[in-house]
Amino acid sequence: MSALQRHRPSRQRGAAAIEFAFVFTIFFGVLYGIFSYAFVMMLQQGLTQAAAEGARAIRKVDRLSFTTTDTYQTAGSTLADLSAKASLSWLPNNIATRITVASTWQTVNESVMSGTGKNITIPSSRITVTVTYPDYAKSPLLPILTLPGVGAIPQTPKDLVGKATS
Repeated sequence: MSALQRHRPSRQRGAAAIEFAFVFTIFFGVLYGIFSYAFVMMLQQGLTQAAAEGARAIRKVDRLSFTTTDTYQTAGSTLADLSAKASLSWLPNNIATRITVASTWQTVNESVMSGTGKNITIPSSRITVTVTYPDYAKSPLLPILTLPGVGAIPQTPKDLVGKATS
């Protein structure tokens, strides 16, 4: 038996496995965090895009074809809801059914220049479409992972919201 073999510590046999467990846990947490935050950001951007589609759909409605402001706003809100939800058709059904769409109408006075060169004030509508994924933690795209010492991955707000104003 050589001197090197006699002095090789036998207690080092499991050290590589223990080191691998620590490194793998950290590596997995970082990798999972990247993917899960990417999914949340993708969903957030999808909600904002859906709200923009809903706001554009409202502006396509001809205001003059309605007799009252209420019927125009109801038709516009319905069209915004359909358009926003259609743009989220890539989501699974169990998630898409949780999405809510709300339209807020606000009358504002705009100053415009008439053909005679005078400024005139006309009433106009400002429409805000809000698309909400309520309580994301209850039904996330990827499961929320809780790591000791780190906490929940991903840490997200209670509701994911996308807004667009037209």
